[in-house]
Parts: sequence; C-alpha cells; structure tokens
Amino acid sequence: TLDWEAVIDACPWLLPLEGVAQDPTHHAEGDVQTHTGMVAAALTGMSAWRQLPPEERAGLFIAALMHDIGKRSCTRLDNGRIVSPGHGRAGATLARGLLWTREGLGAPLDLTRRESIAAMVRTPATTGVPSGSPATWFALRSWTSGTTSTSTAPGSRAECQSITARLA
Repeated sequence: TLDWEAVIDACPWLLPLEGVAQDPTHHAEGDVQTHTGMVAAALTGMSAWRQLPPEERAGLFIAALMHDIGKRSCTRLDNGRIVSPGHGRAGATLARGLLWTREGLGAPLDLTRRESIAAMVRTPATTGVPSGSPATWFALRSWTSGTTSTSTAPGSRAECQSITARLA
C-alpha cells in the first residue's frame, strides 16, 4: 500500500492542496490532496504499473502527484458549482518549475523528463479514457525510459524517498 505520509514528506508542494475544494458531483472524496492521494494509491496498486521499469514508474507517479496542482490557483465558484478551468495548463507550468529546481524532487530533471511529466499534467485525466479513471490514464501514458535500476516495493516509504535518486 502507498505510504502517503512519506509522499507528503518527500513532496511538500502537495501540502497546499489540502483544503482546495472540488465539485462533489465529480469528487465526492473531498479536497484535491485527498483526491491526489487516492489517484496515487490506485496507480501504485495497478499490476501494470508495478511491472514497469523503475524510471517509468517514477515518472508516472510524479505525474499522478502533480496532475491537479494547478487547481489551487484556478478553483472558483461558478453558478454554485466548484470549477477549476485551466488547471491543467496552470499545473503544467507549476510542474515545469518544480521539476526544474531542487524544490520539486531535490534535483532538477532533464528537459525530456520534465516535458513528459508536464504533458501528462496538462492533459485532463479523463481524455480518451472511457472509465474516467485517472490511475488508468496515467498507467496508459507513454514515458521514454533508458534506465534499469533495482526496485523497491511499489508505493513503499523506500520507493517514495528514492524517487529523486532514480530520476536525477
């Protein structure tokens, strides 16, 4: 199972997502941070994701964590409904900044990896996925990999804390 506490410790940029409201029609689970944790847990629970090479798993995992980071700046009330127009574009911009600096993962990522993640963040999770499952969408996305390194248990504290080492 995913150690969400370890993820929050490793990625403090997720903290501001706590309390960011979402439309309960689409997100009955609650705020953006709760939703993000559920998406990450669903992703790490998928056998297809666990079978990917470590670098691909790490890239998809980071994209899953960042997929709604733009909602903090884009969420508003519109005719009584909570909406977040443009959150994908805003999130992609934030992701690029976080992944360019040490603030995101402790070390900057190269341009190809940054842009791969930013593209996944920019594209709505339900695009082309009939089930509308963000975890399924992330697992189906492509990620160019050239690294094979040893694996730790998917979603464990050790894996969450070693993301930076695998991507740097």
